[in-house]
Amino acid sequence: MLGVHKEKAWQIPTQFVPASMRNRGNYIASLGNLCRWLSERAEALEVEIFPGFAAAEVLYREHAEVAGVITGDMGLAEDGSKKPSFEPGMEMRAKYTLFAEGARGHLGKQLIAKFQLDAGARAQHYGLGLKELWDCDPQKHQQGLVIHGSGWPLSESGSGGGFFLYHLESNQISVGLIVDLNYQNPHVNPFEEFQRLK
Repeated sequence: MLGVHKEKAWQIPTQFVPASMRNRGNYIASLGNLCRWLSERAEALEVEIFPGFAAAEVLYREHAEVAGVITGDMGLAEDGSKKPSFEPGMEMRAKYTLFAEGARGHLGKQLIAKFQLDAGARAQHYGLGLKELWDCDPQKHQQGLVIHGSGWPLSESGSGGGFFLYHLESNQISVGLIVDLNYQNPHVNPFEEFQRLK
């Protein structure tokens, strides 16, 4: 764990590092590679995959159990009218339906409200992430190395968040900055903060 302040860095003893920033035993994965790998395994199990079709609404069984989804209509004009290529959305019913649309997906928000999934939970925390992928000199690359940090440069503007460096395969490094979206300073520019970090 490194703490960074301007041009200096220092090692922080592990017992003082928040649990969420301890990296031993964790893995780095490319989401693109993971999705490709999962799709191959799913298709081998005869799961049908429909890329390019967004789920538009949730289907329910009689006891308010999720039964699947309906895809969005295709071939609509900008004004909502049906073009000659119009195709209505498809009902896709399944024994299991997995929702993986992110923290603020439109179906996820409906499910949270319907089943009160946020009852007794803390409010969600949002941030803006900026990331670049760097090609690195093989002599400086340590595949699997994970570095997280917080504080500078965001601390100078009264903002919160942190940075990361993930050493990926093929001598690449993913470097990024996460800026908490509860910052008080209206002049904070996350892009500029990322440039200062780099």
